[in-house]
Amino acid sequence: MRQETVEIPKIEYDDMLEYMERLQETIDVLSNKETIKKLNNALNRIEAGEFLTKRDMLVEDI
Repeated sequence: MRQETVEIPKIEYDDMLEYMERLQETIDVLSNKETIKKLNNALNRIEAGEFLTKRDMLVEDI
């Protein structure tokens, strides 16, 4: 098996590392059952009309 080496600029390497770290953080958040439960609860409250829309919150100047 032949192994090849690819060279990239350090800035691109650092960008890839940062991107992979953000992906890992996203996976960690989405894998957390408590976070998913809170998101589902919030979505249910929104669907039930528990929150005001932007239009509902507009206040006219007197």
